[in-house]
Amino acid sequence: MFASFFSPDPALIDYTRWSLRIYMATSFLFGMQIACQQTFIALGNAKSSVFLAVFRKIILLMPLIYILPFFFENKAFAVYLAEPVADAIACITTGLMFFSYVRNKLPGLIEENRRQLELNRKEHAAADAA
Repeated sequence: MFASFFSPDPALIDYTRWSLRIYMATSFLFGMQIACQQTFIALGNAKSSVFLAVFRKIILLMPLIYILPFFFENKAFAVYLAEPVADAIACITTGLMFFSYVRNKLPGLIEENRRQLELNRKEHAAADAA
């Protein structure tokens, strides 16, 4: 149905049917990757976010586009397959980096916030007393 918006050609619609399924196979994982990347930025670790973006598209996807056709007879299939393979590897890497970062840094961030809240309470109490 999606391809028919752009062309009435049945051959193109058939080609799009299988290629779009392959290309979009791991798109449901991409939301997790974007959320983790944005959280890295919000927590002041933009370097990790930039690395993960570069890792997905440049370090993984571009070489896979050239490497996978050596392993499959259908070269177009191999090129379309590069996207979900790169996405899956990038999502796993992002998840591992994110959970490692949270496990190591979150206790310190929570303690820092707790100290800041206590400081704010003392300042408000002093202002109210004055």
